Amino acid sequence: MSPMDAHLTVAEIATWLGCPRQRVVNWTIRGWRSGGEHRRLARIVGDDGFGRYRLGDALEAERDTRRSSRSHRRIAAPAASTRS
Repeated sequence: MSPMDAHLTVAEIATWLGCPRQRVVNWTIRGWRSGGEHRRLARIVGDDGFGRYRLGDALEAERDTRRSSRSHRRIAAPAASTRS
């Protein structure tokens, strides 16, 4: 199994990505847009009965939401110099 196929809990994903748990929950409930397509994290029920989510899908959600023009986390371009 590839590391991207690892099944993690919401708390584990949040810790691994360094983001709030609520952001991961939002990806499961509200989803996000990726290339015009609406996506959600798919729930996988583990042997213990708790929901788990594929690490690779969570990484895609984080990347797509960070790159979104609507994201406050978007990395801003450096300011242009006004000096001549």
